[in-house]
Amino acid sequence: MKTSLATIAPPSFDQAYVISDLHIGGAENFQIFSAGSQFEALIAHILEGLESLPRKNNTSRVLLVINGDFVDFLAEPYASSFNMDRAPAMLDEIFERPQFEPVMKALRHFVKSDGTRLVITLGNHDIELALPATRRKLMHLLTNGQGELERNVEFCFDGWGYRFQVAGRQALCLHGNESDQYNFTRYDELDRVIHEIQFNGTSEFAADCRPSAGSEFVIKAINPIKKEFPFIDLLKPEIPLAATALVMLDFNKLGYAEEVVRLTTQARENERQRPESQRRMLSTFGTDEYHTARDKGAGRFTDAQDIEWRTQQAILDGTIDQLIDTPRDERFLGPTEWLDSLRNAVTSTRRTIGEIRGAVVKSLKDAKQATHKLALRAALLPLVTDDPYLTETLDRNDLAVERGIRGPYDVVFAGHTHFRRIARRPFGNGIHVNTGTWAGLMSLSRTQVIGEQFDKIYAALMTGTREALEENGLMLVRDECTVARMSPGESGQCVVTLGGVLKSANGLCAVNFDGAPTLTLTGSPNQVGGVE
Repeated sequence: MKTSLATIAPPSFDQAYVISDLHIGGAENFQIFSAGSQFEALIAHILEGLESLPRKNNTSRVLLVINGDFVDFLAEPYASSFNMDRAPAMLDEIFERPQFEPVMKALRHFVKSDGTRLVITLGNHDIELALPATRRKLMHLLTNGQGELERNVEFCFDGWGYRFQVAGRQALCLHGNESDQYNFTRYDELDRVIHEIQFNGTSEFAADCRPSAGSEFVIKAINPIKKEFPFIDLLKPEIPLAATALVMLDFNKLGYAEEVVRLTTQARENERQRPESQRRMLSTFGTDEYHTARDKGAGRFTDAQDIEWRTQQAILDGTIDQLIDTPRDERFLGPTEWLDSLRNAVTSTRRTIGEIRGAVVKSLKDAKQATHKLALRAALLPLVTDDPYLTETLDRNDLAVERGIRGPYDVVFAGHTHFRRIARRPFGNGIHVNTGTWAGLMSLSRTQVIGEQFDKIYAALMTGTREALEENGLMLVRDECTVARMSPGESGQCVVTLGGVLKSANGLCAVNFDGAPTLTLTGSPNQVGGVE
């Protein structure tokens, strides 16, 4: 008897919590995670709620998903873009550091509690977790060597995401880098490395494996300058916004931006040349009219198709005027255009500074700084939006993820961009949630770049420390510690809330869902229902 994929139900839970992008890693003064106490508060909150849930044969009742970039191997000392041999030892070193011990301690407490399930998916900063030795090391750390607890832990490191359901509503968790041209993971290459390790004990191909252009950029460009400008790792989106700031702060880094574009172009070409049978698909059933109309192009989108879709969506949303008024460079800035713009900015600035050098020496410093500040502003302007923190509107990265999903999911959870979002799924019913980050987050708005405040921002950026970014009323760095919760509502409904863990001035932490953005799924649980 042939079984339909639609009849294979994913595991069911009474409640589910989803977080992502903790980025645990890095030696002291090289870390962007500092939320150990907030994480302990979250685990305590979840387990306290578990006590109030009805017991059902000791099965898992509450789910916690860490949806990618749990750890950050790229932030480690002497890291490379693919740390095959050193990853298990690096994992040990990470969780031996005092700043990160609370996380592992809380996770062990969660895993050993009855009725819990911990799921960890793969991101783009922790792909080494998929390697056999690193996977075994992580399992040992989480269970504290107690084999019977392994039933409470599941690793989803194959690139297909994780599916589950709450109150009959199906959800999909994936990291969100799948549609990021700079950071998507070549799972075919990763699978080849794992295959060779399993059969031969080592992998010759691993030396040639280049997971993503973004990983190369972090190792070669971000990490070296991070010692002088610690803020650079907090600036999102990492590419091209952080790359632009980096190059304009140090013109000698332009070569790294050029390398990112080269690697990205090569990776995209390799992906196009892969056999259709090997193409990654997030699901294999349930297309809607949008996907059916565009599947003829093997899932790829041309600029014309992208413009057409954006125009249609803007008409439906009543935002066509804003779309028309938006500069093209901001809407459709691809890697080549971005690099050309960056090269022009560097060339122009160098020429201007060269001309200034012929002027009076006494005024050179001030003039050079003024020119540099104007050039940095001009380079950043096409890359910023009016409100990067707008929670209830999906951005271009969220929409790109949605275009790759075929299944009729009620809820799609993603991360990667570090920007928290909760909104209706754009191509049908259901909810899209981006679970933001637990690392520090800094992103500039258009108002900040074009306004008088940019003088203070420029001075803070040149100082380079997080403290400078938080002085003089700037408060450019945020610690959001975002948590998404999926739980049953009344009359067959399912409620999705995007909350967070707050830390007060006296150091106390509390999980907060009161007044947080919330969407409710209505209709029958047997089909994707409406949203209110």
